[in-house]
Amino acid sequence: MTQSFEKTERFLDALLADLSSTLSSTERAEVVEFIDVGEYGIALETLVALIVEEHKQISLPIFQRIIALAESMGLRETIPIVALRRQVKAR
Repeated sequence: MTQSFEKTERFLDALLADLSSTLSSTERAEVVEFIDVGEYGIALETLVALIVEEHKQISLPIFQRIIALAESMGLRETIPIVALRRQVKAR
């Protein structure tokens, strides 16, 4: 595994850990399945879909980390940023 893939996997794992109280164990397992087989783009897209479709509330820092990861992976255009932004909880 190259350094870039290791970094991406660690970043995704950290996001999942920070969202542990937001995601159900089933939702988390769905994302982990993709991480385990190296499908990091699908893992990120699945995570975002779960947040948006299930109306999960996320913090602004989590939103910013997701966008930064999408940008670093070249996936910014595939992430529904506006819909994801709507899930950021107000202070």
